[in-house]
Amino acid sequence: MADLAHDATWDQLAAMRNFEILDRAMCVAYTKGNLVNSTEAGRIAKVLLEYDDAPLAVRARALMILGDGRREGYLECAEEAVQLVDNSVTSLEGEEREQALKFLA
Repeated sequence: MADLAHDATWDQLAAMRNFEILDRAMCVAYTKGNLVNSTEAGRIAKVLLEYDDAPLAVRARALMILGDGRREGYLECAEEAVQLVDNSVTSLEGEEREQALKFLA
């Protein structure tokens, strides 16, 4: 059983690392600002949003990139980003919530 738990932990770490790599590539492509890179950023954002277990920050950034106003359906993506973060902050309590609100301010 210990091996299964160990394997699950490594699998989780590998998944987190993959999300981090894709997130960074998405942000770099987006900040380059040209059409080709913007399209690549949007493609990566859509891939990231296919994973329900992607971290909140990654999902929110992906939605913000898709909601930047240059894409079809941008308003819905922007609203979903706000709702995602709002729901996440609302579920926090105490010090954790205060830190999240300071970070978002």
